[in-house]
Amino acid sequence: MMTFTEDLEFDREQRRRFVALADGLRGAGVPLGRLHAASTYTLFQHGAEASFDMVRPGMALLGIYPNPRFKALNKMDLKPAVAPRVRVAFVKRIAAGTSAGYDRAYVAANFSLARCSRAGSPGSPSAGADRSSARQRSLPWAPCPC
Repeated sequence: MMTFTEDLEFDREQRRRFVALADGLRGAGVPLGRLHAASTYTLFQHGAEASFDMVRPGMALLGIYPNPRFKALNKMDLKPAVAPRVRVAFVKRIAAGTSAGYDRAYVAANFSLARCSRAGSPGSPSAGADRSSARQRSLPWAPCPC
């Protein structure tokens, strides 16, 4: 497995290297199984040549466009299938204008960014046997902005 980035020029080089490696290994008699490099982002950004034997459409299965501009392409009509909710674990201060996420899609408008804990992490109700004490230590439910 390999994966593409959001940089089209680099992705072309990555694909060329991956194909050369796979061809060389097959030529040496190494069984490779299925090859894949395409995430949901890649489904929108690249053609069928990027799919190889399969794709990893995680975000698409959840009805989420990895970048808002992809909706206008009309390649897929995704409908949100989930509404993620997690407990806020901490708030990290970052400078206005700092970017994060795929294609640097999120840009902080001010100096604060709420960061979220993962399900099952310490302090979440699903983490421990004593749910009442976990609830008392945890922050209120909030939409995940990350």
